[in-house]
Amino acid sequence: MNAFTSITPMKAAELVEAAGIDNARQIIADHTAAGLVRSYALVIETIDQRGTSECTRGGAVPVELWQRVVREGVADDVWSRGTVRLPGAELIGGNSAAVVTGITFSPKHIDRLIAHHVIATKATATKQGRTLPTAPVETHDDVVPAEPQARRAADPSAIPAGAMLATIQQAMAALGLSRGTINKLLDEGRLVRSETGMRAVRIDVASIRTFAGITP
Repeated sequence: MNAFTSITPMKAAELVEAAGIDNARQIIADHTAAGLVRSYALVIETIDQRGTSECTRGGAVPVELWQRVVREGVADDVWSRGTVRLPGAELIGGNSAAVVTGITFSPKHIDRLIAHHVIATKATATKQGRTLPTAPVETHDDVVPAEPQARRAADPSAIPAGAMLATIQQAMAALGLSRGTINKLLDEGRLVRSETGMRAVRIDVASIRTFAGITP
């Protein structure tokens, strides 16, 4: 990983916004937590409950760390500071504390994200008989065209046991539904949006279980 193969969080957000996609930062964070966008860090330091510190320099940020970033509501720090701090669990065997410094993104994966959303938006507009203007999209030499994604099977384990709130990506995985369908269910009130004061959308897990017919 080097300066020529990764871009800053602000640059990634600018590219997504330039393509006419709303909520660029949230979408990037959700896709990265889902393993669809690769990110890197200058340093990843983890500290376990015994106080033992371990550093990894110049590596990819594990998906599990990004899931914690989204779940714990600190994704905004990626764009405001380029660094996130995750507290550790108090019990032995729980999550270690982590500090992820100098976060960047793969331009290839950002381009894939843009291509996927632009194609999906145009397809929706075509069905509704509307014509959308073409937004300028910056591309890179190593772009691989986005492939249609097959619908995934429902996976209730996508939501951690005991969780009260879930991200949109977790709800999508747990129910095996698309983001558009999840948004529709939220608008209809069949899934309950939680007011947490955070910019990122959180969904009440109980409403997800009720919709899926799962007994707590």
